[in-house]
Amino acid sequence: MHIEKNFSDNIINTVMDVPSKAKDDVKAKLDMAEMCDRSELNLRHDVNGRTLKPKATYALSLDK
Repeated sequence: MHIEKNFSDNIINTVMDVPSKAKDDVKAKLDMAEMCDRSELNLRHDVNGRTLKPKATYALSLDK
């Protein structure tokens, strides 16, 4: 029962893009840049030198 709860919590937190609970972190983005050909999800750097993490295509938003 605990495995099911942990699994569902991880899915919900990732889809809802909860910053402190999502499994879609910087390390995951770096791994994906090496293994996958999805450049729209790679980390980006702005002019101030900050690293920006783009939202995943499956993350929910408030846009209608």
